Amino acid sequence: MTLALAIWPTIVFAAGARCPEETGLQSIRGNAPTSITFVNRLPIAVRIYWINYHGRRQYYGTVRPHKSYHQQTYLTHPWVVTDGNEDCIAVYMPAANPRRVIVTASAHRTEPSSAKTDKGVGDTTFAREKTTGPGDVEALVREQIAEACNGKPGSIDPASVIEHDLTGDGDPDLIIFHYGIKCEFHIRSGFCGAQECRANLYVRRGAGLHAAGEFGAVEWIDIGKERIPTIHTISHGGKPLALRWNGHEFRPVAAWLRSPSAARPLMTENAEKGSAALSETSAAHEIITLPNKRPQRSSNRNPSAHALIETWLGGYGWGKDKRFDLERYEIINRRVVWREYGRAFLQFRVLPLDGDAMALAAKRCPGRNRPIEMQIYFQWSADYKYWSALAERGGDAFHPCGDNKLWTSKQIELIVNPPPLPVPPNIAKKDVVTLRPGSPERKAILDGLRPNFETTFGKPILFRVSDLRVAAGFAWVIVHPQRPNGVQISKERWDAAVGFCEQDLATVIAEFWMRKRHDGWKVGWSNGFCATDSISQLGYLIGAPPQLVGLDKWPFTDVMPVEDPQYFELWKP
Repeated sequence: MTLALAIWPTIVFAAGARCPEETGLQSIRGNAPTSITFVNRLPIAVRIYWINYHGRRQYYGTVRPHKSYHQQTYLTHPWVVTDGNEDCIAVYMPAANPRRVIVTASAHRTEPSSAKTDKGVGDTTFAREKTTGPGDVEALVREQIAEACNGKPGSIDPASVIEHDLTGDGDPDLIIFHYGIKCEFHIRSGFCGAQECRANLYVRRGAGLHAAGEFGAVEWIDIGKERIPTIHTISHGGKPLALRWNGHEFRPVAAWLRSPSAARPLMTENAEKGSAALSETSAAHEIITLPNKRPQRSSNRNPSAHALIETWLGGYGWGKDKRFDLERYEIINRRVVWREYGRAFLQFRVLPLDGDAMALAAKRCPGRNRPIEMQIYFQWSADYKYWSALAERGGDAFHPCGDNKLWTSKQIELIVNPPPLPVPPNIAKKDVVTLRPGSPERKAILDGLRPNFETTFGKPILFRVSDLRVAAGFAWVIVHPQRPNGVQISKERWDAAVGFCEQDLATVIAEFWMRKRHDGWKVGWSNGFCATDSISQLGYLIGAPPQLVGLDKWPFTDVMPVEDPQYFELWKP
């Protein structure tokens, strides 16, 4: 049953397999507020459900691999985490104080487990169902780490070592996902791009595991529940991929989304001719109403506003009873720009079928004094030949009442028609210098970094340096902030400044790309004060040489991080 209208949060009552402890659970009352944070350490996306006052699951969100989801709730409100088939992984109850739960690979639960673990590789461990013979899991993981790190030390997150029956013979096969590999100095696997990583597939034959294929560059992995499961993923540019064992090898099968050829509308001759060069179009005040059918991503290289609305909505996991014909969309701005690849932008207001935008906003978002207005950035997938929505402002399809500030006209121009990024200087790896403690240049770099921390945490701030490399006016820096004499910054300061931090505050690190300007060293890109995602391979954004992080060249990517406010500072002198 879906109670929400067109773009509002879909209230889906899921009917997948339940955990035993789910029986009889229901929310009781909402008079003791608290919060719960779900941290997904699995290499698959998981779904978060609230068990409502009638004991039924109510969908709240999806957490992608290695991401977290924070939810305000009440002490007596249970929560369920499921896989993509809505089969229960675990049930959690909030605590009086904010609770953080880790969804891990060990029995798919976060509570303490009595399951045995074998020693892993590097500084981690991973769960093992049984010991294998030649070509066993541990040896294959070591092999992949060595290859990913070019022979240097490394480790792997246990969630990236996936033992699962992929061939239907009852024996566990193996996927090693490079997303979880970290090399020396916190550098990611050499087989990872900005967002995607390689995944190696192995099947068990007799006592050993044998290589059976790979995903070249994917963002995450989801394994189906069939006896011979389908392995789903999304690759570069939003391309859906799926593989399945056919008795001899892994072969592509139909992915979650309709194939581009089936979904592709016919292009007009003019649209096809005009798409090869720079092509900008705009439209305003058009009113669009969608038919009540499942939206499809557009494959037209010059998509209409209607096609872009469908592309945006088609990227969400709607329930089967979802209605799409109960709102109208007033187009404010539409742009399509073609250069090395296609970019598109759409801005619109949401209207009821009868009445104006303010009437709908007042009804759906109590206390709101402005219309529901959204901006969406789209990018063309060169591989699959369709558009994907990559960023949005003003809210999203599930939460349209958000206060996400709209992009300005200058920011829109930088998103849709950005200037070229700087070209990295041509250097050799031998030109990279690790600065010794006490050197003037090292002090200048840390002094350039210090204001970022002192503004947030107060003075004084000193650094424990994990890595500091310099070449050609650029620096790669990893630091742990602390007070003098090694005193840890208090938890109260952290909580007040940045809220919940996923890292251990005693060892928390932050990564920075810096560049030398006429007035000293300045931060070019950072991953925040306590983020867990490395930015080692994002130096190309500021024109830093890849040799600073041990690479010969930057991995190719056409995805620009327009969601990050730092993006709009890239071209400032």
